[in-house]
Amino acid sequence: MLSETQLKELAAQLQKPNGENAIEVANGMQATNANIIARAIAAINPQPGDQILEIGPGNAGHITTLPQTAHYTGLDISPEMVALAQQTFSSRPNTVFELGNGTTLPFANGAFDKVFSVNTLYFWKDPAAYATEIARTLKPGGLLCLGFIPQSTMQHIPFAKYGFTHYSQEQAAKLLESASFRTEAIDTTTETIMGNAGKEITREITILTAKSDSR
Repeated sequence: MLSETQLKELAAQLQKPNGENAIEVANGMQATNANIIARAIAAINPQPGDQILEIGPGNAGHITTLPQTAHYTGLDISPEMVALAQQTFSSRPNTVFELGNGTTLPFANGAFDKVFSVNTLYFWKDPAAYATEIARTLKPGGLLCLGFIPQSTMQHIPFAKYGFTHYSQEQAAKLLESASFRTEAIDTTTETIMGNAGKEITREITILTAKSDSR
């Protein structure tokens, strides 16, 4: 069993992998979140030529499932993750990784057709403002997909009491709707995984898809 100090350290690393353990943490997250990431990508249904933004890609190992003719941008708050992804995918066409501050998005209005993000919602410093930023960078009618672990599960995860804001499915949908998104679907399922604390856990995962205001 992890101590409270270790739980705090794990929570901080999951929010922003850094230091000598950054790559190990990123690899662990990629394995732990493989299913929810795959579901999020399926939900946006990436097509050739799409302009796609991912917020918080980590080591970005999953982008090999995207069409190479789609234009992918990965934005992460961890310099270690950006450097790792840039090195790993330096020869992949139409692929860019950038460092972000977690508060604003350094992109033009209407730059993207689709945006997806997995397990970052908990860390948005100003959720309403950030949702509005995402809406700004989407084309009218553009699609946003959030993959996250709902409050019903998060409240039972020991490290999730440190720095995580918990959301029910309804709260997450309401947040996006406040930024002029229209909820398209909320899909919640259960999976059993080896958790970040090294223990097998059963958890709910939610895939929330919404469209930007097309008016």
